[in-house]
Amino acid sequence: MRLNEPNTVEARQKVSTFLVGDLCCATEEQILRKKLNGKPGIAKLEFNVLTHQLTITHAGEDDQILRWLRETGMPGRLIGNREDRTRPRRATIQRVSTAVAGLLLLQHAGSARIQFSWKMN
Repeated sequence: MRLNEPNTVEARQKVSTFLVGDLCCATEEQILRKKLNGKPGIAKLEFNVLTHQLTITHAGEDDQILRWLRETGMPGRLIGNREDRTRPRRATIQRVSTAVAGLLLLQHAGSARIQFSWKMN
């Protein structure tokens, strides 16, 4: 498993929000994107220049991200994090897919019976 692949579903992924005081326009956003895109564990970057916040979905350590921010000359401060719950787990996807397939099969079987009985009358 490679953590630097985009959209990697990880059980241990989290969403961390950083306050970056110097993040105030598209230029700073672009600098941070260039620095953080492709880094190991980074899955998604969300910027809010109005509130100076950077939200990162990742599977790494917050301290490493803070180091990368400092390297750009825009140090940040962690203001919150939570577990990433935006993507269902593989088992949930399989259960839902099986249920939907079963319902579609029942619907098709029911419509076939109605058509068949209609033709017989």
